[in-house]
Amino acid sequence: MLAIAKPNPEVILQELGNEAVLLHLQTEQYYTLDQTGLHIWKLLSQHGGNRMTVIASMLNEFDVDEVTVTADVDQLINEFVQEGLVNVSN
Repeated sequence: MLAIAKPNPEVILQELGNEAVLLHLQTEQYYTLDQTGLHIWKLLSQHGGNRMTVIASMLNEFDVDEVTVTADVDQLINEFVQEGLVNVSN
């Protein structure tokens, strides 16, 4: 599994209350994030894209088990990767 997923600098975030819209400047595609997706995006931005730090932060903030958090974070990161919203490295 990838270790680092840094937000692509070609992606702009616009928060709308507890949700957000991402605009990929190269593809001109818009993406919406719910409250959880926005939180994960912010954590990726704050922690240099470090997947394990994001998972640890989520575990500290929410009453949820590690298996669920890891699966949810990984699923969203994989969606970000498919759409070119993050740059990844191992």
